[in-house]
Amino acid sequence: MYSYIDFLPPSIEEISIITKEGIPLVGFSSKKISDSLLAGKILTDLGRISTEMSCGDLQSFSMFDSKFISIPCIENDVIIFCKCPLKTKERKIKKICQVISKMFIKSTKNLDFNKWDGDVSLFDDFKKHLEIYFKMSNL
Repeated sequence: MYSYIDFLPPSIEEISIITKEGIPLVGFSSKKISDSLLAGKILTDLGRISTEMSCGDLQSFSMFDSKFISIPCIENDVIIFCKCPLKTKERKIKKICQVISKMFIKSTKNLDFNKWDGDVSLFDDFKKHLEIYFKMSNL
């Protein structure tokens, strides 16, 4: 489910994409081992709790030495979140998340997440777009 990739910028340690129900779709990590699937579930649960309490949508939180920043995608059916070092500027990551969201929407426009069978190869095109984006942004 999680792919190790070497093209993430230092400001982003992991990218996770989950459904609003908390089902992990795909994730990318700059580390060989990742525990962000659990963090993704936590983020979804906290987002639901904050909405139910009428506090608005939860867009970021800090845990240990990391910051988690999220944005809704595909009419709020999917949540994209980035795990970043604690000192990372949230505004910068939100801009990157918006670009990631647009790439994800374009790459998955014909995919019905309710009928998704767990085949992560459907996200290969999205991964290629991510790689190009991050390599170009490092020039």
